[in-house]
Amino acid sequence: MATKRAVVVGSGRHTKSIYRILKESEKIEVIGIADLEGSFSWLQESEQKNIFCTNDLVKLLSLPEVELIINTVDKPQIKEQLKNLKTANVELVNVVPGSFLQTLLQFSERLLKSEKTKGGLWEVLNAVQDAVEIVDSKGIINYTNPAFTRVTGIAREERVGKNIFEVSPNGALASSLLRQKPVVGYRTKVGGSDVEVISNASPIVIDGEIIGAVV
Repeated sequence: MATKRAVVVGSGRHTKSIYRILKESEKIEVIGIADLEGSFSWLQESEQKNIFCTNDLVKLLSLPEVELIINTVDKPQIKEQLKNLKTANVELVNVVPGSFLQTLLQFSERLLKSEKTKGGLWEVLNAVQDAVEIVDSKGIINYTNPAFTRVTGIAREERVGKNIFEVSPNGALASSLLRQKPVVGYRTKVGGSDVEVISNASPIVIDGEIIGAVV
């Protein structure tokens, strides 16, 4: 899968967060950023020279090489404006704030292959502070990151290889896989522990086919 040239639309800290993670991806190259609060002080000077920065969506989408828009602003008017501004060959992905890791997974099928866990994106997932758990299309758990163990107290070895419908049938991940659509703000206890969490889960879709889910 070739690298996609992307622009990020956000507001405040969500813009910074998603940019820092996308920067590590081998599948996505960020070429422009629109921060609706208009602050780019968090960008390094070298980054500001290499990335188009604006608070004007029209200017952002006028970049001729844009292939992908990643929007973290959960406002209907912004989503509609982006939809109307983009050309037919540009993909628009609206990401629920706080669950932007799901976007990375949509563009990297290799993340579900355990033999490739040394890739750069695995390093990112291992480093983030959000608990991450990934299952395949049958519900088999392929991955948990260190934050998952820290939050739930469940070791990776106790989770990977198990079926999510057996170990956590009432959780967000099982619900998302069954319903084949995102689940947001799902409050439940993690199966196998007494830890109560509020989770966002989403199917992983590659070329229109659901190949798993992530929480």
